[in-house]
Amino acid sequence: MQKTANVRRSRSAKRTPKVIHAADTQSHVILSARSRIGMGGDYPHFEPALFDAWRRSPRRIRAVLADAGFGSEPNHR
Repeated sequence: MQKTANVRRSRSAKRTPKVIHAADTQSHVILSARSRIGMGGDYPHFEPALFDAWRRSPRRIRAVLADAGFGSEPNHR
């Protein structure tokens, strides 16, 4: 019975929606949004989301605030 619950959880985890967005903290305008499905870290989506935000931002981006899901050595640089 335990195995069945794990299989069900695994199937539903693969369909879990995920949205990554980048917003201007002064105006609250969303500059980038990317949707994905599945579990896993957010760190691979950091650079593409930041690039999209940089292209659309009317101001120069001087600082980035991100949660721990985006933590990786390349993203810290």
